Amino acid sequence: MLKKIKIGLAGTNLEIEKYLKGIKTTEHFDIIGTFDTSVEKNFEIFYSINPFYDFLDRADAIFFCGNQHLNYFQLIQICIKKGKDLLIEKIPEFSYAEWSVLQKLNHEARSVFFISNIKGNCCQFIASKSLAAKPNFVKSKINLQFGKPQSNSELKDIVKENIDIVVRCVQSNIKKVKINQFFVFNQKPEKPDEIKISILFENSTNAEIIINRMAEKKENTLTFYQLGKIIKTDFESFKIEEIRLNHSQNTSINLFNENQNNTNISPSFQKTEKNIIYFDVIQKDLVNFVDCFINRVSPLVSLDEAIEVNYVLQNIAYVYEEIFI
Repeated sequence: MLKKIKIGLAGTNLEIEKYLKGIKTTEHFDIIGTFDTSVEKNFEIFYSINPFYDFLDRADAIFFCGNQHLNYFQLIQICIKKGKDLLIEKIPEFSYAEWSVLQKLNHEARSVFFISNIKGNCCQFIASKSLAAKPNFVKSKINLQFGKPQSNSELKDIVKENIDIVVRCVQSNIKKVKINQFFVFNQKPEKPDEIKISILFENSTNAEIIINRMAEKKENTLTFYQLGKIIKTDFESFKIEEIRLNHSQNTSINLFNENQNNTNISPSFQKTEKNIIYFDVIQKDLVNFVDCFINRVSPLVSLDEAIEVNYVLQNIAYVYEEIFI
């Protein structure tokens, strides 16, 4: 008989609702209850019973849905100390010291610490990453439409997601981070027209994340360079282009481009097409979590990746204090 994972859902009702559909279609889960961690009175002791501790004691794993949780760091810390496996959404706003504490506790407890995947770019990212085995150079370019300024929180989310993508592409610890700023119209230090984040990894791979505020339209591309091939992913238009570099000829393979004119293909170029496989990202994360729980495999995004992303954000914060702190 299949082992059921007893899970508790923490967060607001609205955020919990997003996960219920995927949970109900995954046969491994048994929901023991929900707990709104955004309401302070829910934590009040009732007849010598701590409601949150009682909630934890009945579960094997806790899913923190959304990011609206009071005392979020302390809650996660309690869960790990009690040996509960965790799935949380995105990468929370913790300090490096807090992440280090969680990492130490989690290594001792040997719990699953699963960080939910990137929702918007997940399909294209997985498809393009499967084509790049060991990139030597990774370039992420974010063009923001000129005249439509993003809020600080929006910009931070964009930067955080792209740092996460780059870290997961390279799969190596970060050795050095360098931040450059460029001004054309805007001379305020906290609002440069272009930000260039250069990252050197311990395996000698280089990466660049470029945020340009002066583009004609919104664009988001990710390019892998490795021996023999270049892979460019356009997240906005759902297009992936792979260029193979041979000694005798160049072969270009355009994926997901429905508007390609077949009559204009050069004889030295070979074109193949592949459809994007769309899937429910939350449900895929839940299936992966089950694999981590039962087979104890490493999560797609774990504490280690979160610490690497936080390290880059801290370096940026030294330069752009208003935006990233």
